[in-house]
Amino acid sequence: MKRNKILSSVVLALVLGALMLTSTGCGPGQMFGPTFTATPTSTSTPTVTPSPTITPSPTITPSPTMTRTPTNTPTLTPIPALGTAITSENWEVTVVKALFRTRLVNGWTLWTTRSGYIFLDLGIHIRRIGKSNDDIPSTSILLRDSKGKAWELASSRAANDKGPNFDPFTIGFSDWGFFDSIEGDDVYMRLFYIGDSTAINGPFTLQFEDVQIIEFTAKKAD
Repeated sequence: MKRNKILSSVVLALVLGALMLTSTGCGPGQMFGPTFTATPTSTSTPTVTPSPTITPSPTITPSPTMTRTPTNTPTLTPIPALGTAITSENWEVTVVKALFRTRLVNGWTLWTTRSGYIFLDLGIHIRRIGKSNDDIPSTSILLRDSKGKAWELASSRAANDKGPNFDPFTIGFSDWGFFDSIEGDDVYMRLFYIGDSTAINGPFTLQFEDVQIIEFTAKKAD
């Protein structure tokens, strides 16, 4: 009798346990905690993308500096010639007079220079001996001082057919910036240049057309 009770108690406990499992919906794993699924370890080697090759930019070579060659570069040795005619194929040129002046008077007009500058009053005689009949602007008569600096032509006047002994300093002068041309076959010109007053002790050079460069000196006016 006692044995039957024990068996009945065991059976009853098993039935109750089965009912509890059915009612809660728990599996064995849920009763004892979640089952962990192992994450597979990656055994593949990652692909390394190579960095792009950097090509250096080309070095830019600067263009060479172009030095302008003057069209009237003197090629002949200057000739010292104040009062002496210098002849080329087309022209005969004589530097007749050259004086430095600190001021110029033209009627009621007085010209003076700024500090550090001085006027050169220049008288020349030009004869045309070639076949060319072209008029030549007086601005083409180039004057340089002993330092090689070009002086600025301020004014010029011409007188034609005056004979061999004419004094070009008797020619008047016009306003600043007025330039006569060389017209005809026998022309005297009076030219007024302005330049550096510290360069008056050395020789000056005059260049005109195809005539060999003329060298001369000037003195200060009384």
